[in-house]
Amino acid sequence: MYRIIPSSDLRNKYTEISQDLKDNHQPVIISNKGESDIVAMSMDYFEEMELELEFYKSIAENYEDIAKGNYKTGEEVGNLLRRYIQNDSSELVAELKAKYTPKQEKRNV
Repeated sequence: MYRIIPSSDLRNKYTEISQDLKDNHQPVIISNKGESDIVAMSMDYFEEMELELEFYKSIAENYEDIAKGNYKTGEEVGNLLRRYIQNDSSELVAELKAKYTPKQEKRNV
């Protein structure tokens, strides 16, 4: 269960609350007029949560790829690597990059 503090505490005890958030890596709910309003957390904790979310997102994408048949078997990968080692083919490198390099999504901020 998350700790709930009134918005007046955030105004009056900012330094104490900030340090507590940094020390405990737990978000705090800020209430306004007795109602939950916003969530506050340390920047470090936020970044950890972002990394975790990206990790789970990549796992979900991998499962989607497998379901769609977008994968290579161990034997296929071995054959590609063998061709690469034998030929040092830039065409093969381009093929591998095109297939396995993640495409950058444009994000509006």
